[in-house]
Amino acid sequence: SSAPPAPAWTPPILTPANLPHPNLLLSGHASSVYSTSFSPSGTVLATASFDKTVLLWSLTGKFSSYNTLLGFKNAVTQCAFLEEGVLATGSADKCVRVHDTDEAKTLRTWKTTSIVNSVSGSGNVLLSGGDDRFLTLYDTRVKAPVDKYACDLQVTCVALSGDGSGAFSGGLDNEVVYRDLRKAGAEVFALVGHRDTITGLAVSPDGKSLLTNSMDETLKQWDVQPFCPGSRLTRTFRGHKHNAEKRLLRCSFSPSGSMVSCGSSDSVVRVWDVDTAEELYALPGHNGAVVDVQFSPTMPLLASASADRTVILGEL
Repeated sequence: SSAPPAPAWTPPILTPANLPHPNLLLSGHASSVYSTSFSPSGTVLATASFDKTVLLWSLTGKFSSYNTLLGFKNAVTQCAFLEEGVLATGSADKCVRVHDTDEAKTLRTWKTTSIVNSVSGSGNVLLSGGDDRFLTLYDTRVKAPVDKYACDLQVTCVALSGDGSGAFSGGLDNEVVYRDLRKAGAEVFALVGHRDTITGLAVSPDGKSLLTNSMDETLKQWDVQPFCPGSRLTRTFRGHKHNAEKRLLRCSFSPSGSMVSCGSSDSVVRVWDVDTAEELYALPGHNGAVVDVQFSPTMPLLASASADRTVILGEL
């Protein structure tokens, strides 16, 4: 007997953001903000900075910072919620960490041999990538890494597949590689088409597409379903900028998968329509490069993290 078909993915119903203003400036970091992540419930925002801290912001009521994660010895390069109350971080101090955001304490630390550029995960499954040229797999309940997969060049961004069974990694070789974690990290396919370093990855909410940001100043969408008869490249979005600072500019899908956004060195937050690849919004407000942009999973809200030391919450 065959397994029953998986239930069809349906987009979430968003609730009003109820911001005190359509755009809310979150200031508190002493240096560039590199990464931001909403908790699955949309009630907490984590922001990671060059200032060696992660600030935790309440998105209910006061919209204020309620705690700080400390203990980093260098810049925090990326943060990602694994589940409600549990945040993963990567740092230039060569460590991957998992934190309890309710208690503001570090639950586990793994030391690597070089700068960690990216983390991604869900539940107990965690990935990291860094300058050691490895994609590393962790189980958050276990002290040692589960496995390491050698990459050709430095890894700048990683993403866990929608169902948690595969891993995407991008880096200085301009390609994204997909590995099957159920088959010892065997390479399944590569996404080839960017002409410069991949700086950000995002899996669509339905798990069928991957978004890639690159220093070639394109944002591309790829079909990452197991069986793809033609080219995996489905769309290219243009308009954002990368510059000589070579920041790792990230990217994201909206909860419905109908919009995408990404970091840009020209301080503008851009949002595109996925179906038409047309730019919907070009949002001002920052005074430095926008490094990361993330959509709230529960509200029509965008968080942009910038080199100007601030994060802006904007209603869409």
